[in-house]
Amino acid sequence: MKARSVIADSCSLYLHHCWRLVPPAVLLSALPACPILFLAPPYGEGLAALLAPPITFVLQALHVGESAEVRAGRPRPVWKSAAELRPSLKPLALMMLLATLKLVVYVVLLVGAFAVALAHRNTGWEIGIAGGAVAGFVYLVARWSLLVPVIVLEGVSARASFKRAGRLVGRHVLGVATVLVAGSLVYALVDVIATLAIHASVSGETSRAFMEKVVSEPLTAPLLALLGTTAYFALREGREQNTAAAALGSHN
Repeated sequence: MKARSVIADSCSLYLHHCWRLVPPAVLLSALPACPILFLAPPYGEGLAALLAPPITFVLQALHVGESAEVRAGRPRPVWKSAAELRPSLKPLALMMLLATLKLVVYVVLLVGAFAVALAHRNTGWEIGIAGGAVAGFVYLVARWSLLVPVIVLEGVSARASFKRAGRLVGRHVLGVATVLVAGSLVYALVDVIATLAIHASVSGETSRAFMEKVVSEPLTAPLLALLGTTAYFALREGREQNTAAAALGSHN
């Protein structure tokens, strides 16, 4: 998988299809932000923060399905994509719980190892554990970035999705991480520009908080989904080609 090709293809697809990918994101992002308009702070912001994760999670899955259709050249109405997403909701929720538990175990082990290093006052251990923590986090994020595409597009179970995503990423951890870093930079840039524009043009803290929720994320969420979906297809196609080549070589 070439990270540059994945990024270029995703940006091209986004520019050609943003007119149909962004509006559903705006609508779904507005739902958890509505309490900000009707409840006094900090209750409105608190309720919006509670509603945001599950809706954002569904939105990400919806974007993955739409991105796959856009890549295949057969875009369809968003309600059809939403209807086909229903069988994937349960495994997606279970996957999120499993990922959270694994992340908690990972953090606990790291904290324990670091505490031992501090108790022994060993600088070498501390540096090694810190470096291993960063490398391990990059590895986990690279593998887990394909969990949603694997579940939505292949229909596998929550437990099987971790193994499938790991096989797809394989030795391409740095390539996938590069794609994720590029997406994060774009998100940060759009978020900063949108925040500055909102503060310059919108008056009132409540209106500003609402606009911030429904502008930056809907603009970038489809691109992030396209990056993940394009990386998924590139890795899958590469793995299928390697399997076919190995089978052909064994016959010869």
